[in-house]
Amino acid sequence: LVVDGFVNDLPENQKIRLTLSAPYFQNQKTPPALNAKVRLIDNNGKVFNFLDIENNGNYIYQRTELDSFMIVGNTYR
Repeated sequence: LVVDGFVNDLPENQKIRLTLSAPYFQNQKTPPALNAKVRLIDNNGKVFNFLDIENNGNYIYQRTELDSFMIVGNTYR
């Protein structure tokens, strides 16, 4: 499993891409990892669920203006 993501505190949707590894010399796209459960949990126990809406391995967290996502000083896992 390959996890490619960079989340930040900007007021925009956040994306984490999941793919499966593939042989380097096969020169083909890496297959997406589908049906995964992707979430971040902050130090207060709040869960942020990322969903693969388009079923393509791009797991998106859709932010709202009232979100408390990625607060400076909090820890996430």
